[in-house]
Amino acid sequence: MKSLQYISNNHVPYKNWGVLMILNEGIVHSGEYAGWKIQIVDDTAGETGGYYLILQHGNIECFDYWFEKKSILTIN
Repeated sequence: MKSLQYISNNHVPYKNWGVLMILNEGIVHSGEYAGWKIQIVDDTAGETGGYYLILQHGNIECFDYWFEKKSILTIN
């Protein structure tokens, strides 16, 4: 697992997230977000108490989606 100290969402930095754990990462191979980096991040010890799916396209665009349970998130 890798630690992540800085994530941006729609160009707005999350400065107070602290250190998060990247559980899985990869590249989207098809569809609207083909070529984008995808990560599953554990924030269960943080304020949200859940998991994030993060889509990132270079340093230009980044979106996150929150999930309560990890079992919903998989990367093939």
